[in-house]
Amino acid sequence: MTMNRTMLALGVLLPLAACTTNDPTRGGFFGGVGGLSSGAYTQRINDRKTELENEQDQRIANQRALDRAQQEQVAVATERRQSEAKLASLRGEVSALRTRLAASQRKEKAANSALAQLQDEVDRLDREVRLAENDGFSSPEEKARRLEQLRRSKEQLEREIQLAIGR
Repeated sequence: MTMNRTMLALGVLLPLAACTTNDPTRGGFFGGVGGLSSGAYTQRINDRKTELENEQDQRIANQRALDRAQQEQVAVATERRQSEAKLASLRGEVSALRTRLAASQRKEKAANSALAQLQDEVDRLDREVRLAENDGFSSPEEKARRLEQLRRSKEQLEREIQLAIGR
């Protein structure tokens, strides 16, 4: 009979012992007692703490990486704005150069036109002087008057040339 009772007790307790787990929410009374006495609960708590610490470390590392990326993004944006400002300034300077060059070309064109006109006047005066030299039919008074007129034309032309060349 003692043997029967022992077998009966083992028969009842054995299935309960097989159902034990380290999870305190599922272990029942005997599982809880077994978990406490074996240190399984403490190990489970330590494992969870380690897992939590690892997750927190990973979160901190991710946050630092995000912060670095944001700082780099700000630096790149600042550098881009500075480059764009320099480009805009350079565009303005090139535009000013283009304007100055166009004005210089207009002045040069006008000066060349004026010089060409003065060259025509010199050529005309030279022809008139040669005609006066070869004129054998005019009277001396008429030649003197003509010579004075050519001298005044030459002086006027000299003044215009000096003005045109900037002296």
